[in-house]
Amino acid sequence: MKSIPSTMTAPAKYERTQKIAEAMKDALPEVMAKAEAQPTSEPIRLKSGQFRDQDPFHKGTETATIYSLADCT
Repeated sequence: MKSIPSTMTAPAKYERTQKIAEAMKDALPEVMAKAEAQPTSEPIRLKSGQFRDQDPFHKGTETATIYSLADCT
């Protein structure tokens, strides 16, 4: 997943974030089916993406990963 450029205006960042959220929501059924099809006690990696500085005050660059745990419903 591409990160949001730090040079974007606040409304453009909001719009980009909304598009990413919609894409993730659309992918959720497929991701959940994948997680349910692989019963295991180990965490299952569902999605991963990178984020970076949004503005001079909100700094941070990292990779975020969403996992499904066997004991969570």
